[in-house]
Amino acid sequence: MKSTREQISPSMLMFSIICFIQASTSLSSFVFSVLKQETWICVILGYLLSLPVIWVYVKLAE
Repeated sequence: MKSTREQISPSMLMFSIICFIQASTSLSSFVFSVLKQETWICVILGYLLSLPVIWVYVKLAE
């Protein structure tokens, strides 16, 4: 298997980040309507689970 190094444009990176933020916001509003007072648990879990995704975005930007 040949290893090629491809780059994405800055506009594609920004679009990916915007999609990630929009999806996170939509999911958060849904979870808040279901859980009410236990939303803080979802916020902490969401933060921890989004760290690998943020790491991938940083590596793509480099």
